[in-house]
Amino acid sequence: MRYGYWLPVFGGWLRNVDDERMEASWKYNSRLARRSEEIGYDLTLVAELNLNDIKGVEAPSLDAWSTAAALAAVTERLELMVAVRPTFHQPALFGEASCEYRSHRRRRPALAQCGFFLVGR
Repeated sequence: MRYGYWLPVFGGWLRNVDDERMEASWKYNSRLARRSEEIGYDLTLVAELNLNDIKGVEAPSLDAWSTAAALAAVTERLELMVAVRPTFHQPALFGEASCEYRSHRRRRPALAQCGFFLVGR
């Protein structure tokens, strides 16, 4: 069995709790990723959303791709799964970002494709 968690890129995931004592900051998230790797977690999901839909659009939010690439440089084995929205990217730009990420990790990134559906069914 493998264990993972959602990285709190929004400063937490609970809509009904104002202060979960998790910062939407590089300092907090990088410390969390390094510590989770130390204690045996296998992967973290880095969600890609343009606005903070958990705490409100005025609240801070980390960018998924730049956060994952930066975490790749400060972790050794933690798998970084970027949850991508296919409608946010042109295929060529998505491929380029994926290759850049891979160059930091020396292996393929884990990707979760989110937020699409069939129309007219």
